[in-house]
Amino acid sequence: MKKTPIRKNKASARFPFITAFLPLALEFVDKAAISFGFEGPERTGLILAAEELYVYHAARTGGDVDMDLTLEDGGYRILLTLSFHMSNPDMRALNLAFQVDLDDETALDMLGPMIAARSVSGLSLDFGPAEHVIIRLWRERAYEFSPALPTQTLKRQGNLRITEPGPEDLRYFCGLVASGNQAFTPEFLLKGAMAADMLTAGDLCAALALDNETIVGGIAWRSLTESCVEMFGPYVFSEDPGNEILTELMDQAVSKISRTSVRGILRRQGPMTGYARFFDFLGEIPMTDDSGNPMALSYYYRQLKEETGGKAIYSEKEFAGFLHAEYDRLCLPRQIRETDFRTSGLREHSVIAVEFKSRRTLAILRPLCAGRDMTENMAAHIALLEHQGVSNILFEIDSARDEDMMFTKALDASSMTPGLIIPDAAEGDLVIFYLPAGRVPA
Repeated sequence: MKKTPIRKNKASARFPFITAFLPLALEFVDKAAISFGFEGPERTGLILAAEELYVYHAARTGGDVDMDLTLEDGGYRILLTLSFHMSNPDMRALNLAFQVDLDDETALDMLGPMIAARSVSGLSLDFGPAEHVIIRLWRERAYEFSPALPTQTLKRQGNLRITEPGPEDLRYFCGLVASGNQAFTPEFLLKGAMAADMLTAGDLCAALALDNETIVGGIAWRSLTESCVEMFGPYVFSEDPGNEILTELMDQAVSKISRTSVRGILRRQGPMTGYARFFDFLGEIPMTDDSGNPMALSYYYRQLKEETGGKAIYSEKEFAGFLHAEYDRLCLPRQIRETDFRTSGLREHSVIAVEFKSRRTLAILRPLCAGRDMTENMAAHIALLEHQGVSNILFEIDSARDEDMMFTKALDASSMTPGLIIPDAAEGDLVIFYLPAGRVPA
């Protein structure tokens, strides 16, 4: 059964950005969320975030300013965009490591944005021309983990075929995935209802291997950018001595993806036996499991289309050597332009997003905006995560964003080590840093 993606509905409204219009703005968010079918905690969390951000920033706007609100039905999540014009807004309360000084009345005013950031599943920031500020928030539906389905090593009947799953097929597949080793398995593949909703929304693709009518394997993939797709699996639940199931699943996925404009496929999970037939090896990031035992997150990449021309990347001199070495190793045409980023003109405070994975054993940090306090902010986030017992910390920067590249000195000061580069996995390439194991917490 083939999936039929639903139309992603949107609702937009514009309000004078003053507190008198707050009730009307919240009513719009509330009614739009209900119309999209979000009536649980994801709705109330988004309304709370909208209220706190509206109140805080409306009090600091000057002149005739409008607030544009847009809600989008993502199926498995609801997205809210707040767009307005403001000079140099203070966004530091959006940091996970932000702490309120109860004796500082100015800091107490920032409780609202801090609550907003903790009321949603994720957020992003953009600063456009003419002091344009765009805050994007999203809240995912609450999903239960799929119960692991009992599996046994099945003997092949010899009637293998590859098919596109429907939502119920994918839910069943996720139960089979949950029965195996869950290390590096994305959370949505451990929550069958979430994967099914993502499939219906067109945010996830999959293929299943059937022997007669028995599911003996599967693979999934989703877009990271217009140029890069991330692949999950293949997962095999049957005897496969000749790797027929694995090969058929890979061939189906690569065939589907290669007919699009995508230039490359990423796989970042555990080691893949016989990967050389399908991927180039990008590298490994050393990590530890729940018991403190060493393991590695393996990165593989398959280039589907040749690149023409070399992208320009601006970098501090101290970091340029790593970029030269990695791009030479990967045979990727890039122009590395050394520069000394001037941070004196930056906003005072930086903002870092934190995403928890693998049931909070892994934290992935990403810069939302640069600021003069990048070194201190990095140190505060690492200290907080280590105090919370997070054993693996990664930091991802986008080579095409100068504000991301400005973080390299702060990363070095925080003992974050550059590990590898993923082509086209962001606006530019994605550079992965990691905190080495055995480091003594601050």
